[in-house]
Amino acid sequence: MPPRVLPGAVVTRYPGTLHGVDAEFLRQVSAELKARFIQMMTEMYPLDNFLFYLEDMLDYLKGHWIGAQEDSTDPDSENVNIILPEYIERMTNKETRKFIKDLASVDASNAGALAARLTKLAERWTDVNIRLANGRTLVLHPAAQNGLSMGRHDPACFANLSVPRNNPAYAASTLDFVVGAGDVVPHATEEGAHVRITVRAPRMYDILRDASEPAFPPSNRESIARIQLGSRACYFAADIPAANALPGDGYYRFTPRGCARHIAPGLYWRRLSTDEAP
Repeated sequence: MPPRVLPGAVVTRYPGTLHGVDAEFLRQVSAELKARFIQMMTEMYPLDNFLFYLEDMLDYLKGHWIGAQEDSTDPDSENVNIILPEYIERMTNKETRKFIKDLASVDASNAGALAARLTKLAERWTDVNIRLANGRTLVLHPAAQNGLSMGRHDPACFANLSVPRNNPAYAASTLDFVVGAGDVVPHATEEGAHVRITVRAPRMYDILRDASEPAFPPSNRESIARIQLGSRACYFAADIPAANALPGDGYYRFTPRGCARHIAPGLYWRRLSTDEAP
């Protein structure tokens, strides 16, 4: 089957699926960012006893030069200049920088506010990879305005669905993503899920639809699919092949590592010794 696009409607719905992340999850995200920065620095450069400073990591992610001693316990050791490569995405918005700083002091009193800010940041994330049980890969772009692309990666589409790995066309698929393949993992229930997929019969969708959700004309409606990540939800009329390729009810959660990678992709451009092979 040739690649094709199923048009859709993308709406913003608050509070969204990330509003419930708790202080412990956010602490794990903060710890992942710190550990990733330290591991990257010590694997890329001959650094011993590396001293971590949050401002250094933030400057590095913005593309500024930072300096570190080869051995922080030796006053005579040489200084190493470190910079993010030119071709790597930089942290350009103030909201992300402030969020990472505030994340370092997360507790029960500010976890709710940080979760709301995480929801806003997630509206701009790209290449959110979800490995489905049927061997397909689903890649989400929450900021996009169109529906589902099948068999071809289209950044203008909210959802992009690969062919199955056992399909002869798999080798030619442009959706063979390996970066961030473990970012999102299955979750048992809708409650607590960060990504939610539902496929409903048109009549059931019409019964359950609220005023903020799009209506679909009666013709050509085998199923109505909804995919939601954070505050962004995509709705599209799914034909039989698309409906069969998507889970009828699929629930997934970001791992702390996956969440950190989307907050600060500049820390994940290089494969480190502890990273799993694709």
